[in-house]
Amino acid sequence: MALLSFSTRANRRARPQRGVIVLSAALIAAYGASTFWSMQRTHDQALRDAGARLESMARSAATSTARSLFETDAMLSGIEQIVATVLPTPALDGASLRTVLEQFNNQSLAVRDILILDASGMVVNRANVGDSGARSYRDGGFFTAHRPGAMPGLFIGDLARDPVDGAWTIMLSRPLMRDGVRLGVIAAEVPVANFTEFYDSITADSDIRIALLLDNGRLAAGRSDPGAAIGGTSAAAQAVSAAAAHNQAGLIETRADAGGSAWCCAAFAPLPLVR
Repeated sequence: MALLSFSTRANRRARPQRGVIVLSAALIAAYGASTFWSMQRTHDQALRDAGARLESMARSAATSTARSLFETDAMLSGIEQIVATVLPTPALDGASLRTVLEQFNNQSLAVRDILILDASGMVVNRANVGDSGARSYRDGGFFTAHRPGAMPGLFIGDLARDPVDGAWTIMLSRPLMRDGVRLGVIAAEVPVANFTEFYDSITADSDIRIALLLDNGRLAAGRSDPGAAIGGTSAAAQAVSAAAAHNQAGLIETRADAGGSAWCCAAFAPLPLVR
């Protein structure tokens, strides 16, 4: 009987202790859940802030890049008008036209050289006469884009290395017209290093990288995943191209490197780099 009675009293004392333990566990679980959701909200807000910053940088880079291309297009259009009106009779290889090319080239910070190609694709005049001798671009994309029957307008070519120093450049070209007759093509050689320097100034003192990708995935300017060189294919190219096809701008997450990176793509459709 004593043993039974002891056991009963012990059970009565144990019940409140279990209640205290259960209540304490419930409080700890509630506090843990509250802390988790608070940390999750803080984490989500940090990601939104970082995403907004990335998208702002991408839009700034896209706007400035488009502005630079538009300014070069305006320069080429201006030279075409001079050829059509002010210099209607001199030959395309004349000294007067070379003077005009030199003046425009010296005023532009983005352009390295301005070329005049005749109807066969041969360079007959240029701003930097000392760069190289006569050269044919008859098979160059920026020349063949303006063959008879093609719509007149700006064409932005693919990446190419300069034959003199090997620097990466792109060619912007327009048909050269006079009295409705196609005389040839006028083209501006633009070093992509100009864009890289500008992108670096935007991302100074940060780990953010801005890259300009061509439609074929090649890195045209800036810096993408570590180890990717200008002219190479970025690891993020496929994901960025797919996102840019459906959105003018946005934030996407790709596995561009071992740690994963967030890329913001901003597309400026009026001037695709490859047509």
